[in-house]
Amino acid sequence: MEIDPEELLVGEGEVLRKGIELHGGIKYGFYVYEMPIPPKDQVYELAAGGSVIPRNLDIDIGNFQVQGAVDEIRLGDHGYIIKELKTTRKTKIGTYILAPAEFQVRIYGWILSNYLPVEKLELEFIHQETKKTIHKEEVPFNEKQVENEIIRVLRNYKSKRLMPPKPWKCEKCKIRKLCESITKT
Repeated sequence: MEIDPEELLVGEGEVLRKGIELHGGIKYGFYVYEMPIPPKDQVYELAAGGSVIPRNLDIDIGNFQVQGAVDEIRLGDHGYIIKELKTTRKTKIGTYILAPAEFQVRIYGWILSNYLPVEKLELEFIHQETKKTIHKEEVPFNEKQVENEIIRVLRNYKSKRLMPPKPWKCEKCKIRKLCESITKT
């Protein structure tokens, strides 16, 4: 089945426009085009400028490339500190919002650990209207554990053993048609 990458975009409107602007005109989604691996000595500068950084992963079910663009990266005392910023209209952060955001920043740490020493991962949620921080945490990071999580997700996706989401999530999802087409094949 041929999938049009435009169908896989997550988000729309102002949020998508800002993301595309921030990360150099690149559209995000589940499907991405393979990128060349950048030279290690250029990765910090590229990441700090908002560029997407790739990391290849060759496992028993295939060859994959995981890509991500960090919101912030800075040099700490013992390596680099990677920070993911999220904005929300919510006043309290629950598990449904927190768990995917933590996984996202751990994936960024895994990608960048291939090039740079990673000291720490940070996650911060900012209220859209008040611009105040409503949640901030240091996210634990173990490169091998994150790689195992990524492999588990890839295996589940490839074997179509993904857990069904909560029904309310599907109603609001922008890629619902994709999920339905995958589960019917």
